[in-house]
Amino acid sequence: MKEKEDKPILELKSISVGFSGINVLQKIDLTLFPGEIHALVGENGAGKSTLMKIILGIISPDLGEVIFFDQKRKNQSIREIMESGISMIHQEIMLVPELSIEENIYLGREKELGFFPWEQKRNLRQKVKALLKDCHISFDPAEKVKNLSIADQQLVEILRAISQKAKLILMDEPTSSLSEKEVVLFQHLIQKLKAEGVSILFTSHKMEEIFNFADRITVLRDGNLIGSHLKKDLSEKELVFQMVGREMNQFFPNRNVSIGPKVLEVKNLTSKIKFENINFDLHAGEILGIGGLVGAGRTEIGMALSGLLKMDSGEILLNGQRVEFNRPKAAMQAGIAHVSEDRKENGFIPEFTMQENIGLSVLSDFQKWGFISFDEEKEMAGRHIKGLNIKHLSENQKVKNLSGGNQQKVVFATVLQQSPDILILDEPTRGIDVQAKYEIYTLMNQLLAEGKSIILISSDLPELIHLSDRVLVVSKGKQTALLEKNQIQADEIMKNAML
Repeated sequence: MKEKEDKPILELKSISVGFSGINVLQKIDLTLFPGEIHALVGENGAGKSTLMKIILGIISPDLGEVIFFDQKRKNQSIREIMESGISMIHQEIMLVPELSIEENIYLGREKELGFFPWEQKRNLRQKVKALLKDCHISFDPAEKVKNLSIADQQLVEILRAISQKAKLILMDEPTSSLSEKEVVLFQHLIQKLKAEGVSILFTSHKMEEIFNFADRITVLRDGNLIGSHLKKDLSEKELVFQMVGREMNQFFPNRNVSIGPKVLEVKNLTSKIKFENINFDLHAGEILGIGGLVGAGRTEIGMALSGLLKMDSGEILLNGQRVEFNRPKAAMQAGIAHVSEDRKENGFIPEFTMQENIGLSVLSDFQKWGFISFDEEKEMAGRHIKGLNIKHLSENQKVKNLSGGNQQKVVFATVLQQSPDILILDEPTRGIDVQAKYEIYTLMNQLLAEGKSIILISSDLPELIHLSDRVLVVSKGKQTALLEKNQIQADEIMKNAML
């Protein structure tokens, strides 16, 4: 990328937009050059996704200009914008589950494959096979998307964008569901696109990813442009300061909690096909991490412990007593709560307000003679909203309109309302900013200080290493290591995850 020689592929000039009288973006300027990988960073709610939607044409700015290939955009439909050479990979999966991989990749573009149905079907298979081979991805094109893991679905999203031969690809948290191994593949794909002259504008909350991938970094805070820098001119510490407006002494808060007695013991836990012969124990005040590649069985172990997945054999001992959970309610009543890796699918009801979501799991507490006391529910929800510092515009705001970090806090509030003793957290900080992560880590420390226990399932190696007291590593459904605190290192986790 040579800024002095190249003309920008994209220019944003003084972009401003507001909703309900609140300024979301104010006079944002941004340029993107051919073959440039550009990171757009900031806290949740800083305006990153809104800016992406303006570039894609989903939202029209109140003021300012969007110039693509020297052409001012005006009154173009989303289809026209995409046909001009812009594509987007959304953070939330935007695929049709019942369709195959190949059908999803060319959905809405079938005319590119020919006029006759038989011709389309033949060309579809040929083109997708060639695409998979070129990208070194071994998918069966005919496999239905609903049968894929979230990580593999994210790769299908990336393949769809590549197939469109876009000149500019927008990526909103593209690796939030990917394992370390898949992130390496992703990096190969974006370097391939860069070499072909494709420009990429991506958002991310992962420092390692930002500094590994980006040529240039632009920082937004509270809808304002803080700065745009070449990667070499910016340190992690300086970037965090620009993002949050203050220094953070460390990414992970200190914890000084004594490990207590054994509260959970798992013996030879097995669920056919998913995992087998899993053994570990968990103590009060402890974080037990579960590491491994996506698809290794980590998520399924958490689901089995919380009644979401049937176990075929093995024992679960809770405070020395054997228990069996045939449904999630039984696990909740026993004091085990589960936070899913997919908060939008399993964590909350998007159309409900914060109050309605937080009170949903304990609705009977506010009922008398079949009537709900909304005042009691509101008072309870208000305590959690204040205690977790959930940023919102109004008490009646729907959860779907909150930022990702605040949505995750609502999920935590819903779970904490159940007063659990053991929390199973599956990717609890996926897709949220550094400040929201810090707040969730602080909350976890508070829970441990109260004598609660946490099972942490995470693809974020720094998170797993810094937070865990021990780490259970799984590979292809089998337990390959149980690492003590002094053994927890990135290379040790990855070595055992790839056995």
